[in-house]
Amino acid sequence: MQDRGMIKWAPFNSVINSKYLVYDIEREKSKVVKPVLSEEQLEEIENNVLESFINQTPLLFKIYQAGFIKELKGTVIKIDTTKRKVVLDNYKYLYFREIISALSTTLC
Repeated sequence: MQDRGMIKWAPFNSVINSKYLVYDIEREKSKVVKPVLSEEQLEEIENNVLESFINQTPLLFKIYQAGFIKELKGTVIKIDTTKRKVVLDNYKYLYFREIISALSTTLC
């Protein structure tokens, strides 16, 4: 009797590949559209970021990256206006265009 070799594993490999395909489809479906912010909301975000920088108070940021909304907590240690980004105390940086909200953690 002759062995089929790798041919017998072909259906199993197609099941594994479809698992990743299903995961990618579910991930794409869970993406959200970036919310549009009003002038008042942008001004509030700027004021909160500036207050955090001056008073060294932590903020809870909601940011939009690659179709998802993420939360990040930190204190602003530097505001780079030329590159339009904010550097946090944990040395993570956020671009102004990514920030959806910035709330004081004492209010949260």
